[in-house]
Amino acid sequence: MSHHGKAKARGSFTSRYGSYGYRRMIGVLVGVVAVAGTALYWANRPSPAHPRAGAHPPQVVGNGAAPGSAPFGKGFLKSIVPKAVVPQTNGLSQSQLIAQLLDPKESLTARRAAARALARSGSEEAVEALECVLRDGPAQLRAAVAEALGECPSPDARPLLLTLAHDADETTARGAMRGLAALGDAAATGVLASSLFDEKKSTALRTEAALALGGVQESAALDALTRAVREIRDETLLNHVLDGLGHRPFAETEATFREFLKRDDLTTASRVAAIEALGHVPDSATTFLLGYATDPSQELRAAAGWALTTADNPGDIGPQLLGWLQQESDPAVRLRLYQALSHQDVVALATVLPSIQRETDADARVAGLGLLADALRTDGHPDASRYFDSTAVAELKNTALTSNRLDQSLAAIMALDRAGTPAALTALGDIAQHPADPACRAAAQQALKRHSAK
Repeated sequence: MSHHGKAKARGSFTSRYGSYGYRRMIGVLVGVVAVAGTALYWANRPSPAHPRAGAHPPQVVGNGAAPGSAPFGKGFLKSIVPKAVVPQTNGLSQSQLIAQLLDPKESLTARRAAARALARSGSEEAVEALECVLRDGPAQLRAAVAEALGECPSPDARPLLLTLAHDADETTARGAMRGLAALGDAAATGVLASSLFDEKKSTALRTEAALALGGVQESAALDALTRAVREIRDETLLNHVLDGLGHRPFAETEATFREFLKRDDLTTASRVAAIEALGHVPDSATTFLLGYATDPSQELRAAAGWALTTADNPGDIGPQLLGWLQQESDPAVRLRLYQALSHQDVVALATVLPSIQRETDADARVAGLGLLADALRTDGHPDASRYFDSTAVAELKNTALTSNRLDQSLAAIMALDRAGTPAALTALGDIAQHPADPACRAAAQQALKRHSAK
């Protein structure tokens, strides 16, 4: 179609769906129902399970927690709360999707879903609707459109993305970086690599480029990340480069990580970031991570434990984790080991129970009791069952009601939920009726509702 023809078509398009440029986006407060999401997660979690792929753990510094947070802090909540459910668009026609995309009264989530569906269709009218948003839409929606263009089969998508990567609005440019990662070809890789090394760009944009390169299969993407690990000195940016590198197969990156961790000019935080990044690898870095069981640094041991927790394919390493746990002196590391053991198919309760019974650190103990709750679902060890009902239930209930940290209270409630014994359900009933934190009441109520539906 000629440029004049396109302009004419766009005119009819605008008249049919209204002038987007004169609409205003209504601010929408999106309530984060973390508690309900948590309960749904455990309701659908097989026994045992692995954490959600792609969950980003906190950096463990000093006390085994993210800087400035509790051991069950943001990373913990992010790893247990599932992503928001995107509205289904399968039943909508193209014209309905376009109307949804351009309607400022629709939620941002719904409009993003429409943008993605339209981008995937790649029709001329769909692309025109997306371009309409790009001309004068709100920043977050423009970013969503830019990201969706990475999945668009239209030949118009590539030049749009390459231009949007340099957009004056940083939010939109970051969306374009993600779109380029989905596109994943040589041209996209070149733009991402150029952005990563462009010191005139903001740290946020360079970070987005680093993370995007981690998802691109082109060998040039691996080359760019490897070079960045050696050359970049800004610690914040470097840690995100490591995160991007950690999303590639360990078979490709092992030499780079080993070389990096041997450097004598690194801070502990950068070493921790490198080790935690290995929790994302699509293959396995288990043997490498287990090598840190005897490292003199408790921060690095805790980072290795957390990476083993978030790994998709840690393998059958229950015996090695139990041996590490029995000799581990630091409570922050023990917390991570209890969490890692919770994701093993088989845990020897007779071996781990004494460690849990001796545990005195509050956070590590909640994690240990959570491990016990998980293991009881597959191993009805009589001593462990008695201990859970006679001691752990009352302790977890008390933690849920009296802890001054929501993450710790929710961890206690989830342990009761996962155990599902009559005593645990009675405790959940008490929490559900207690005038404590509303989030705790809601979590307990959700757990009870799920158990009553069985």
